[in-house]
Amino acid sequence: MASGDGGGTHLAGLVTPAGGMKVSVNPANVILNTPNSGPYMGVIDEVKTLDVQPASSTANRIDVVVVRVYDDLNPAIGSSPDERKLTVEVWTGDETTGEPGPPTLPIPAGWHPLAYIRVDSGTSAITEAMITDMRGPGLVTRGGMRALYGADALVSGDEFQSPGAY
Repeated sequence: MASGDGGGTHLAGLVTPAGGMKVSVNPANVILNTPNSGPYMGVIDEVKTLDVQPASSTANRIDVVVVRVYDDLNPAIGSSPDERKLTVEVWTGDETTGEPGPPTLPIPAGWHPLAYIRVDSGTSAITEAMITDMRGPGLVTRGGMRALYGADALVSGDEFQSPGAY
């Protein structure tokens, strides 16, 4: 489901400036794991353009672009009733601490960061230099995609190392 050479050259889910205070997210196949409920598989089916909140005139912040699943039947995700979808969102960072940092991430599962965006005071346009890629290498090795569930998903566990762990 993923592609690339592991050197940061794959384009799936890449976040780039889109003019002014906007970013775009490339199409991608997505797998989001959740504790005790297994993986969600989905797709960002077209380039998504997202608005980044205007910069403060005095404080810096770090925003996070995430891919997120909503599912009201999964208590680990905490969605509203009858809400089931996959989205791409910008979560606005905290400007009040004096130190720029990402927003508090209250949702324990069902999302993955695609990029951090440093929004300095007075910024009027997002640039490449402000975006930190958080997608990882995007490789699929021999044997196919491993959509891990339960004990298989714990990297420190014996099950993770077992042949055929899916």
